[in-house]
Amino acid sequence: MTDTSLFSLPVGTVIGGRYQIRRVLGVGGFSITYQAYDMVLCGAVAVKEFFPQSCAERIPYQAQVLTRGGESQVRFQEGLARFKREAVHTAKLQGRHNVIDVYGLCEGNGTAYMIMEYLEGLTLAEYLSTLPAGYFQDIDDAVRIISAVAEALAYVHSHNMLHRDVSPDNIFLCANGSVRLIDFGAAREHLQTQEHSIIVKAGCTPPEQYNRNGKQGPWTDIYAMGATLYVMLTGRFPDAAPDRQGHGAAELLLPSTINSAVPEYLDVLVARCLALDHRFRISSAEEVRRILSQRLTVCSVGDMARRRRRAYAVLASVSAGLAVFLAALGVTAYMKTDNLYAAVLAPCTIYAEFPAHFTSLEGLEAVERDFENEYPMVDLRLLCQDQGTFSDTPAIFCYSGDERGCARLDELRQVLPEGDFYAQQLAYAPTLLYGNSAKAARNGASGEDLISAESIPAEAITESYTAFMDIDNHFYVYRGPLGEYIDIQQRLSGLYTVCPDPNTSLTPVALSISEGLSPEEELAAMRFLLYLSSERAQEILFLEHHGMLPMEQEAYDRFFEIYPELEFLRTQYGR
Repeated sequence: MTDTSLFSLPVGTVIGGRYQIRRVLGVGGFSITYQAYDMVLCGAVAVKEFFPQSCAERIPYQAQVLTRGGESQVRFQEGLARFKREAVHTAKLQGRHNVIDVYGLCEGNGTAYMIMEYLEGLTLAEYLSTLPAGYFQDIDDAVRIISAVAEALAYVHSHNMLHRDVSPDNIFLCANGSVRLIDFGAAREHLQTQEHSIIVKAGCTPPEQYNRNGKQGPWTDIYAMGATLYVMLTGRFPDAAPDRQGHGAAELLLPSTINSAVPEYLDVLVARCLALDHRFRISSAEEVRRILSQRLTVCSVGDMARRRRRAYAVLASVSAGLAVFLAALGVTAYMKTDNLYAAVLAPCTIYAEFPAHFTSLEGLEAVERDFENEYPMVDLRLLCQDQGTFSDTPAIFCYSGDERGCARLDELRQVLPEGDFYAQQLAYAPTLLYGNSAKAARNGASGEDLISAESIPAEAITESYTAFMDIDNHFYVYRGPLGEYIDIQQRLSGLYTVCPDPNTSLTPVALSISEGLSPEEELAAMRFLLYLSSERAQEILFLEHHGMLPMEQEAYDRFFEIYPELEFLRTQYGR
């Protein structure tokens, strides 16, 4: 056994003036984790020290971390920067919903230290190694643990973050029965355009993660979670993604073929999570939780692929005749509204541009996956206007008058207001007045000055989020969109206020369809527009993720159950 005392901190070393090292908990290639005593709050904490053994060293029984200079020094500094980002990413999650809590970051001894909650127990990997068969005999116990992981991932994803290293090593089973998702060293904020570092853990890593420019998203963590469940049910990892790809690759061996106690719904769930094509995976971690809690048997990957092939075959034989028939009738839509939900769509690409703050990027991606699960022949490209644009002439765009050509959607009249319309109303976009009580106090204002717009001086209000968050100016009230409510609530926990903005109203936000689309594009665009007005889509866009106020009645009512603090939006505007 390696003598960790040769390169670990001496017992009794004090970090950050308050954390006294007691013992080593674990040693990895890039860090050492200690149990420490918080001399201020008088309790145990975990301290994770950045210590990459490949390029750092320490004189035995001394605290200072030394590097070897040259390339080693460069690699050490790059790794140190990533370590600090890990602390920032994890701290944003505030230890909620089964995510390990990070209390702070200290620097000293030539390195950095992450201060975390101290957990008693063992990792899922360690626990599996103690089981006689190497996997769970109690299926319900496995479901309970993976449900907790799904809850953690749903929370991580709601903050526009990816974990990117979900595996049995990074799931901690606490002695009190709770579960924690740990080690956010590979985590990063998720933006569609960014290049990702390559993090590979054979068996748990999806195909897109082997490519630096692979399209990663919440589905990336869904794959890794499915692989983890596979191990829990079978005692072995699935074959690595590259080995499962290409001509002649073996099909995934279902868990029940190894462990006969695995029920069908878990077989199908695992297979869907481990789909090589991310469009066939379960759409969200929250959906995984729902499937597990209700023991639902979802559509298999094979059924989805067969449905897709049948759709292509049918469309190849009827599309020409259908186009001629509709042209003879002189209509602009293919089917009546009642039939749009059952329409067979032709292969096509739809570009859709959404207004700023409509929802998060993750919300758009979740909707894209959900729609493509039902209509895999349609390739959706969705983006908010403040993130750039995919196309000069998107098929679907925010309607604001006649600034772009619109197709008159005659067959959608049944679901739109009476009159000469061109668009589908989907959401409300109110602005709110957010206050920072601590910043207000520094500028001579009291908490009472923040409870209504009438008591807020005009010179205290800014429409710049950056200026509002900057402590070095006098703006302590921000006029901003509803979509930033959750972010402000979390960043200014205990310090924020929110009240109605008298300059706003519940003006509907509407999306429309461009003129000049091909028949296949127009039908797909109409179908997607109807889908966006459904309760399912509105819950994904505005409740599971954050953005505008939903218009669909069930989602609208549910919004105020979740955020009762914003009930004034309902009462003030009288819907």
